[in-house]
Amino acid sequence: NREVIMPDGAIFKGRALRNVLTGFGTMLWPDHSTYEGHVKKGLMNGQGSKTWIVDETRQNQYKVYRGNWTNGKMEGQGELIMS
Repeated sequence: NREVIMPDGAIFKGRALRNVLTGFGTMLWPDHSTYEGHVKKGLMNGQGSKTWIVDETRQNQYKVYRGNWTNGKMEGQGELIMS
């Protein structure tokens, strides 16, 4: 497992082959969003869970998507939860 700092400031912890993120890992963005799940060619791909802060002034307001990702986008089966 490796720790890689992405161009957008996100920190990826997981597997990388020839400096390309792939497999299972976690990401943490500067805005405190997080992702845990599968990555392919550096993008969220397959099953995973992403959490976003909805209002930075109120850290307890967030949304979570758990489900399928394709090329970094929510796609297919999944559930979106708002707090």
